[in-house]
Amino acid sequence: MGLPSEDNIGVVFGYVLLLIILPVVSKFSGWSVKIRY
Repeated sequence: MGLPSEDNIGVVFGYVLLLIILPVVSKFSGWSVKIRY
């Protein structure tokens, strides 16, 4: 029964990706706003 462990790893990996992607997206959005104005 290794499916639950694999699902947990996927959830943790997803949270890590969100923590890494959200700041990058916020920076890119800030840069885009600065470039637009």
